[in-house]
Amino acid sequence: MKEKSKWITNKYVVAVLATFCALLWGSAYPAIKLGYQYFGMTQSGSYDKILFAGFRFLFAGLAVIIVMSFIKKGLLYPQKTRTIPKILLLGLTYTGIQYIFFYIGLSNTAGAKSAILQGTTTLFTVILSAVFIKNDKLTVRKTAGCILGFLGVVIINLNTEFGGLEMSLQGEGFLILASLFFGIGSIMSKWIVKEEDSSTVVGYQLITGGLFLIITGLLGGGHIPVITIEGILMMCYLVFLSSVVYSLWTMLLNYNRVSSVTIYYSFVPVFGVILSGIFLHEDVLNWRSLIALAMVFSAIYIVNSAKDND
Repeated sequence: MKEKSKWITNKYVVAVLATFCALLWGSAYPAIKLGYQYFGMTQSGSYDKILFAGFRFLFAGLAVIIVMSFIKKGLLYPQKTRTIPKILLLGLTYTGIQYIFFYIGLSNTAGAKSAILQGTTTLFTVILSAVFIKNDKLTVRKTAGCILGFLGVVIINLNTEFGGLEMSLQGEGFLILASLFFGIGSIMSKWIVKEEDSSTVVGYQLITGGLFLIITGLLGGGHIPVITIEGILMMCYLVFLSSVVYSLWTMLLNYNRVSSVTIYYSFVPVFGVILSGIFLHEDVLNWRSLIALAMVFSAIYIVNSAKDND
């Protein structure tokens, strides 16, 4: 590993950056809900929201390319022809298909169940990394840590709408598929950034996924009901969020074991519930939040203190 990249493998640096990513991803929960309000989409169907997501990721990808092109004093584009189809496929998987499943599933599933099912993202990613990455095998400690983090997500949602035990393909099924595609995208991005600059991969995969979502939304009859200053400002925040978090997350995955980074994703639904409570004035700042945070912290410690054979 190159000397200049050693800082990104430091466990404390990984902890700070991965937790920051989880915090930003968690802040997307209230930000998206507020964005729906500002754009008059609270009662909109799935295709309006898919279109909204498409613009978010398209602009985020463009922001990454523009900023990094300015920093590197030259247009950022794939340097190897063979990586272009891989980046396009990553965009369709990691951003496009994942978020179509996510938004449709979210609209057909109760709130608590949605958050709990999203907690399976860490489990899927750790299992996939064990299968496809030879130095990141599944161990008892990693499994225990993932389960503990998942239970933290369950606990924080105990007192919110669960919607019964029944499941449907376009509700709970799609949310599970969204988690699966996030895991697949994480593994794919780790492979691709070994061949191509990570900023290039992030920027163009976000553009590809964003365009796919926009086309899907338009074909489904989606539209943005109203345009407001508040909505534009919220969209700017979501663009900033997506460009920063995907850039940092991809860089972390590139230089570290997938399992040691992905376990921090367990914070996302927990932060999402807590930040929703703060910004949407929901009653979530209670003992469940503290227990959930403690369980996720414990899960992270268990996974990152594990040796290869533990």
